[in-house]
Order: sequence, then structure tokens, then C-alpha cells
Amino acid sequence: MKCISTHSLLYIQTAFSTNVETYIQYEHYAIHLPCTPEKTLHYLLELHQKSYHNQCMLSTNILNIKKFIPIYINEETILFPVTQ
Repeated sequence: MKCISTHSLLYIQTAFSTNVETYIQYEHYAIHLPCTPEKTLHYLLELHQKSYHNQCMLSTNILNIKKFIPIYINEETILFPVTQ
């Protein structure tokens, strides 16, 4: 996997194509990865010594919601799921 970071991250989006692909948009550039957004999210969390399961559980307990759970990665990055 390419070296990706959360510095100046704007959003992560599923590609609209026949291939499994993820777009990661940063403030000044974009990256296209040949993997699912879920796998990308797991990788970003591992970079910050966190697990996807624990972050989802914490968000669910703190916010008392079960759908569209925001994922806390670090002080500067919280991913909020949205639909188009």
C-alpha cells in the first residue's frame, strides 16, 4: 500500500467504477488506491495504534448512535460518514 497519512486529509471516497478503488483527497493533491475504503480506514487507524472495532465501539457508546458513526483517528482527523 502507498504511504498515506492523515495530514491535510479532506475525505475518503469509494470510486464509481467496476474496479475496487478508493479516492483519498488531501488539501493539495489526491491519491487513488486499489483497495476498499474499509481496508484504507483500517490502515489509517493502525498508523495511529488504534483498531477499527474499538473506535466504532467507543463512538457508539459515547454518542449513543448505531449508524453513520464518526471514526476518531487523531486530534486533527475525525472521519464522518456521509451519503451522496
